[in-house]
Amino acid sequence: MTTEKRPFGGKDDPMYEEAVVLVRAKGRPSVSMIQRHFRIGWIRAATMLEAMVGTVIESAAPNAKILPEASDTSPHGLGYMQSRGAA
Repeated sequence: MTTEKRPFGGKDDPMYEEAVVLVRAKGRPSVSMIQRHFRIGWIRAATMLEAMVGTVIESAAPNAKILPEASDTSPHGLGYMQSRGAA
């Protein structure tokens, strides 16, 4: 039995950055919100939300705090750029 890497989900998902923007704009993390907005499956949306924990959101709980962008250390986040002296 071979295991294949999923093409979608997590930070490697082509929609991940858009999902981060959506979560920040709405001010709350929600798997169903991501799922409905992008018309994707629940598991894909949940995997993206889980990947945001610690960098974009405090936890995956529905009432979790959205972290400031400076703490976002993804390659497109402000924190990453600041750590490289670019922002």
